[in-house]
Amino acid sequence: MKISKLILKRIIKEEILREAYGREELTQIRHLASPPGNKRLSNALKAYRLVASIEDANMKSLAQDYFMKHFGKDAFEKVERLINHNPESKEILDLSGVDLSGGELSGVNLSRANLSGANLSGANLSGAYLRSATLNGANLSGASLTGADLINCFLFETDLTGADLTNSFMTNVRLDKTNFTNANLANVRLLPFLGLEGSIFKGAKWNSKTMISNFWFGSDYVRPQAARFRDENELVQTDEVGPMGAPDDAVLLSDL
Repeated sequence: MKISKLILKRIIKEEILREAYGREELTQIRHLASPPGNKRLSNALKAYRLVASIEDANMKSLAQDYFMKHFGKDAFEKVERLINHNPESKEILDLSGVDLSGGELSGVNLSRANLSGANLSGANLSGAYLRSATLNGANLSGASLTGADLINCFLFETDLTGADLTNSFMTNVRLDKTNFTNANLANVRLLPFLGLEGSIFKGAKWNSKTMISNFWFGSDYVRPQAARFRDENELVQTDEVGPMGAPDDAVLLSDL
């Protein structure tokens, strides 16, 4: 019986895969994809990076097949677009409704991306470039956004409960019922496009460099309106965290 080259290639590949099944990378991919039905994009992102870390070409090819089998083509394409997003392109990255909870996204470039309704709770977005992104209705509770660029972002009904926004850049943001409850706003100049529009700041943390709209609490004399805002929202004074950085086009206190 003559075996075609294609069938022989498949048999050899499956045999290699069986022998490699116990390899740490493949085991981790399998665990990230289980239990069945767990298609969280944050898990797919971790698995994708595991595949990328494999140096052996044959093993990488097997791991890629393994990824596709467990996560599917749609997850693969979304992760590729997420990691390789080119802000200079005209494409608007659509990640609306995705589950990236707990994801490692530090420094990622998601400028102009549509993340409406996305679950980013507990994600690490420190240093992320989110300028002009749409985060309406997104869940960012407990997320780390330290040093993130959120200039021109849309944050309508976005949940930032307990998020760490230390040193983030938030000029010209669009707010509407945005939830900053217990968020850390140390070293943040939160200067909205219009106003606070019913946003919630209960228990939010501030330091001497924090500015919320036209409320500034860092001087010896605090204007009555700012003091009332601070007291009504039970804002919590927190530690100083060093000098502030800022993009060249950010609005500084000295410019106001």
